[in-house]
Amino acid sequence: MTKALPADLYTVRQTAQVLQLGRDTTYALLRAGIIPSIRIGNQIRVPRLGLHRWIDESRGDYLTT
Repeated sequence: MTKALPADLYTVRQTAQVLQLGRDTTYALLRAGIIPSIRIGNQIRVPRLGLHRWIDESRGDYLTT
């Protein structure tokens, strides 16, 4: 039995789950370029490391206000 590796790219649904947001809010953040993403054909994918880096950077904004 092999151990599953974490995905390097998240779908929009997975991204919404990580952020605990709805689909529409997640798409709005992606369209605005706030969440880092790439397009593969007509699919949107969010790099795992980029998303978690964005979360860490955003968390710093809340700690300083």
